[in-house]
Amino acid sequence: MSLIELILTDVEFAEQQCSKPNQSTLERAIDGTLTGIVTYVKLANGHYQVYSRYEEELWKFPAAKGTKGTTKSNLTLNFGTINNPEMKRMAKWVIWHKLKEGLAVNSLLHSLSAIKG
Repeated sequence: MSLIELILTDVEFAEQQCSKPNQSTLERAIDGTLTGIVTYVKLANGHYQVYSRYEEELWKFPAAKGTKGTTKSNLTLNFGTINNPEMKRMAKWVIWHKLKEGLAVNSLLHSLSAIKG
């Protein structure tokens, strides 16, 4: 995917954004059909730069979402190390739900580490 493909207009962004957590999105998460944009920044021109999609193994966050001391590696959540597909789906759901509740990236990273055990 080129950088040009990662820049979206308001309309494109609205069409591709991952649905907010609810019963319907939980069911789609469980069966593996939940998709959409999860991490992004809004640019000065009103467009959106996409960092990650729900269906991807790595969720990357912009530096602005971390604290001063946050390293680049701590701005990425890696679901690829979860081998069981059902566990991976549920881990993504839990982290997505916590992200929408406003948890900071470092808290999400700790939550994912706890889920992985």
